[in-house]
Amino acid sequence: GQKRSSERLELDYAESASHQQFATQGTNMIDARTGKPLTTERPEAAERYQLAVDRILGFEVGAAEALDQALALDSQFALALAARHMLAKDARAADADVFKARALLAAQAALPWERAHISALFGLLEDPYANLAATEAYIAANSSDLLVISQLCGYLIFYGGARKLERVLNIMESVDPGLHDDWACLARLGFAASEAGDQNRGRALVERALQQRPQAPYVIHSYAHVLHDQGEPDASLELLGNWLNEHGPSAVGGAMH
Repeated sequence: GQKRSSERLELDYAESASHQQFATQGTNMIDARTGKPLTTERPEAAERYQLAVDRILGFEVGAAEALDQALALDSQFALALAARHMLAKDARAADADVFKARALLAAQAALPWERAHISALFGLLEDPYANLAATEAYIAANSSDLLVISQLCGYLIFYGGARKLERVLNIMESVDPGLHDDWACLARLGFAASEAGDQNRGRALVERALQQRPQAPYVIHSYAHVLHDQGEPDASLELLGNWLNEHGPSAVGGAMH
């Protein structure tokens, strides 16, 4: 009921605050990972967006809801509109194109880095193969944009050719050093390292991610994968079973469910 929704909202805000999801600098909100200003004058909208990005990177539920809350506070928030388009397109929702049009319109008043982010993200969503070189050039110049990087690596792990594992690892190794203690980066780097043959390093990295974000389906999936790669399938299955008992609700309806 209403009380449950209120409690969930309070928990969400506490989650954001506890991880220092956003910062203010004058009237500008600062993106937690890139350190760049966000074009919104509503701190709560920035907070909702940052929470949504974490949920997207963790393959957790509630990302679309957090973005909708951000857009209710600032309907012209370009990055939130772009992320909302991504989720709607992935879900084959009827309003995906509406969010895209709104994002492109809002981007006209956004900062150059935000427009570049939206262009790279939309290019990947529309035709990843045709836009591969442009996306790789973008992340070379924007090595802290983990949202675009994660989308690119997700594409390459399936369609990256004979050297796909090496390509994904090289991309994750090139991520801004400032994110090397970030759970979303650690999980992806660890998964890539393990897949490329260094299971011991991969396991250590993913375990660090698991300490920071134990509820994230992406992290536990990476850890189970690493255990399986190390020849411990029983431990992998037991891990997943225990995790589902404790964190199952965060997976239901998510990208990995």
